[in-house]
Amino acid sequence: MRYLTGIVLLCVGFAVCDSAQAASFSVALALSPNSISPTLTTGSKANQTIRLVNPNTNSALNNIGANIQSNQNWCTVSGFDGSSFKVTVDASALPPGPAYATVTVQYNGNGSPFVAVSLAVSATVAPPATAVAGPSPLSFPAFRGGPNPAQQAVSLAAGDGSTHGFPVTATPSLVSVSPGSEAPACSGKPAQITRVGRAAGWTSTGLRFPLV
Repeated sequence: MRYLTGIVLLCVGFAVCDSAQAASFSVALALSPNSISPTLTTGSKANQTIRLVNPNTNSALNNIGANIQSNQNWCTVSGFDGSSFKVTVDASALPPGPAYATVTVQYNGNGSPFVAVSLAVSATVAPPATAVAGPSPLSFPAFRGGPNPAQQAVSLAAGDGSTHGFPVTATPSLVSVSPGSEAPACSGKPAQITRVGRAAGWTSTGLRFPLV
């Protein structure tokens, strides 16, 4: 009797993965909002709070370990508490026009890992407002030695419609102004300008109304 012996080979495949790589998606993380577009004037600042959320439910995430960095020095990050942080856009050194930055949130090795996410910052910087006075110019007909001419009202406003005070500077001796400044709550009210005694002939002068 002859016996036949067969050998059966069983092929088994193994997939070996790095443990950190396998865990890299253990937290689904998103930013809310995921972009900001502040509009501000040169020299001003704008702040925005950014939350770390679950992208599926938009619910807040807590105790997240993260490094947060901005690629522009006029866009800074502060106050990270594991669930939110504040972004500050400082237009002090920015020229008028658009400015762009990216804030990146990366896993820092503490707690559950996550895929890096970014915040797009698109700022629009407007030039500072200027005072607009009207009517301009003013004309005051008067006689030498005679009484002062009638007062004339000047309406003051900011060119962009914002609210400011209007102190009067560089007031010439032949002109008096009342009131000498306008409080922010009263901006746009008329100032009274009066011509005082002066020698015969035409004289021109000017007033300056900076914004505060």
